[in-house]
Amino acid sequence: MSARLMNNKENIHLYFTASLRKFAEKAPLAKLFTMLPYNDFNETPKTPAVLLTDVKTFTKSAKKIAGMKTKVRAVVLVTGKNVPPALIKNGAVHAVVTSTNAYAITKAICTARDTLLLTSSRDDLSYSLSRISTDLKELNQIGIALSAENDLNKLLNLILAKSKDLTSADAGSLYLIEESDGSSHLRFKLSHNDSSKAKYTEFTMPINKKSIAGYVAITGETLVIDDVYEIPADREYQFNRSIDESTNYRTMSMLVVPMMNKLGKIIGVIQLMNRKRSRKTILRDKKDYAREVQPFGRESVDLIQSLASQATVAIENARLYENLHNVFDYFVRASVTAIESRDPTTSGHSHRVAEYSVALAKAVGDYNRGVYAKIYFTESQLRELRYASLLHDFGKVGVRENVLTKANKLYPSEFEVLRQRFNYLRCMLERNMYKKKTQVLISMPDGAERSRMMELFEKEYEDELTKVKRYFEAIQTANIPQVLGTPVAEALHEIAGYHYHDHDGCDCQLLMNNELIALSVERGSLTEAERHEIETHVTHTYKFLTQIPWTEDLRFIPEYAYKHHEKLNGSGYPNRLAATDIPVQSRIMAIADIYDALTARDRPYKKAVAIDHSMKILAEEAESGKLDAELYDIFQKEEVFKLISKLV
Repeated sequence: MSARLMNNKENIHLYFTASLRKFAEKAPLAKLFTMLPYNDFNETPKTPAVLLTDVKTFTKSAKKIAGMKTKVRAVVLVTGKNVPPALIKNGAVHAVVTSTNAYAITKAICTARDTLLLTSSRDDLSYSLSRISTDLKELNQIGIALSAENDLNKLLNLILAKSKDLTSADAGSLYLIEESDGSSHLRFKLSHNDSSKAKYTEFTMPINKKSIAGYVAITGETLVIDDVYEIPADREYQFNRSIDESTNYRTMSMLVVPMMNKLGKIIGVIQLMNRKRSRKTILRDKKDYAREVQPFGRESVDLIQSLASQATVAIENARLYENLHNVFDYFVRASVTAIESRDPTTSGHSHRVAEYSVALAKAVGDYNRGVYAKIYFTESQLRELRYASLLHDFGKVGVRENVLTKANKLYPSEFEVLRQRFNYLRCMLERNMYKKKTQVLISMPDGAERSRMMELFEKEYEDELTKVKRYFEAIQTANIPQVLGTPVAEALHEIAGYHYHDHDGCDCQLLMNNELIALSVERGSLTEAERHEIETHVTHTYKFLTQIPWTEDLRFIPEYAYKHHEKLNGSGYPNRLAATDIPVQSRIMAIADIYDALTARDRPYKKAVAIDHSMKILAEEAESGKLDAELYDIFQKEEVFKLISKLV
C-alpha cells in the first residue's frame, strides 16, 4: 500500500467499540478515517486500520488482533487501566490509553495513524529497493543471456520473452527494419501471446506514421497507450483492429519502444500489449480484461528502454556474426567451385559428401541403440562437419590437373603418340612390302615364280596388318578403366614383345615400358605413382586448412578432413592410423565419400554403380574392418542415402 494513497481517509479505517463511539466520532478524526463501528472481532477488519477498543472486548479477541498486528496493517489502542501485562509484553497491544480524556484518545489515534503511514512508507521504500535490486539483477542476467546468443532468431525470441516477463505483458511483437535497393520496410518477425493460440507469420509493411510500430520506427518516440481503442482521432497513428478481430483478442494497454543503436539509427521496435496484475493470468473474456489489464507505468518504460538498448547491441552483434558466417560460407563454396573447375569430372562431389555426412550425423543423433546411442551432434558440430566435408578435397589444388582429370589409362597425348606409332608401323609394313616387290621385279624375270613371290609378299603384309589391327584393338580395350581380363593382359605382353625396324633400320618397340605399365593397371585409370600423387591431396588439404585461424567451434575441420581416407584396420592413408585415432566425424565422411564416388553419374571413366550394389560394397568394406560397421548400419537402416537421393 502506497503512503501517498493512504493520505486519503478512505484508505485508512478506524474501528471502535460502542463504548468508545463518542471519542471516535470526533470531528477531526472523521476527516482522517473511514469510521466503522466494531462491536467484536469475530470478523476480519479491513486494513490498514486503527482499532480502538476497551479491555473487555480486546481480551476476548486478543489472538486475532495480534495476528493482524504481525502484518503491520493495524494499530491497536486499548483504553483502561487493567490491560493484562502479558498482552503488552507479547506485543498484541501497540498502546494503552489509561486516560478517558477525549484529547488523549484523539492524540493516540492520530499518532497511530502516523505510525501506519510511516510503516507503509518504510514498506514502500523497502519494496521499491527490493524491486529495483531484482530488476537490476534480471536486466544483468538478460544482458548476459543476450550477449551469449549468436543465432538471430533465437535472440529475437529471447528479447521478446524477457520483455514480456519484465513488464507482466500478456502479449508482444517484435519488428525489424530491413533495407534493400535503397528503400526501407518494417518486417514483423514474431509475436508471443499468453492468452491466444493464434499463429503468426512474418510479413513486411511500409514504414509510415499511420501504424503504431511505424510511427515509433520513424520518430524514435516511446509510446505508452492505456487503451489502443481510444486513441484520439487527431493522432497520426491508429491501431489496426483487424488482427484482434481475426483472433478474438482485445488489445488494451500498449508499450512501444524503439531499438536504437549508438549512432541513433533505429533498427527495430518492441511492442508489448496488455500489462497484467499477475503474470500467470490468462485473459479469456471481457471480465478478465477489465479486471486484470493495467496501463504500463514508468517503471515498465524504464525497464524496456534499458532492455531495448541491450537488445540492439545483441541484434547488431548477431547480424555481424551472421554476415561473417555467410561470408565464410560463400568463401568455402567459392573454394569448392575453384577446385571442381580443375576437376570437372567430380563436379558436385564435395557438396554431396557434405549433405550425406550431415544427414548421417543427424541420423546418429536420432539413433538410440548401439555404441552411438548417446552420441548427439549440436548445430555447431554439424556446421563444423559440413565445412570439413565441403573442403575435404581442397588439397587437390596441389595435384597435377592432368592426373586429376585422367579419364583413361593413357593420357590423350600418350594415346595419340601410340596411335601415330601404329600408323607409322603400317606405313613401314607397306613400304617393306613394296621394297621387296621392287627387288623381285628387278632381279627376276616375268613368270610364275615372280608372281608367286609377289603374292607371298602381299599375304605377309596382310597378315601383319591384321595382327597390328588386333594389337591396336587390344590397346583400345585396355585403355578403358575396367577390371583387366586375362586375354587383354596376355595381349599386352605380346604387344610389348613386338619389334619393328624404322626407315633407318633401327630396332623399335611397338609398346613402350611406361605405356605397358599404364595399360596394365588392373583397376581404374591411375598408375601406382599417379595414385600416390592423388593420395597426397589429403596432406595438401591439411596444410592449407591449418593455415586458417579457425574459431573455437570450427577448430577440428583440418583434422576431420585430413583423416577421412584412413581405415579402421590401419590400411588407409596417409598415415595408416589405428581406429582409436580416427574421429567419428572422419568415419562419417569416409562412408559418405565412398558412397558418392560409387553412385555418382558424373564420372566419365566409369558408370554409376547401382545403389544396391554400392551398399553391398560398403557392407564388405565394413565387414573387412575398413569402415565403421555401426555407422554403416545406421546409414543403411535409416536409409540416409534415400533422404538426399535427388543429389546424385
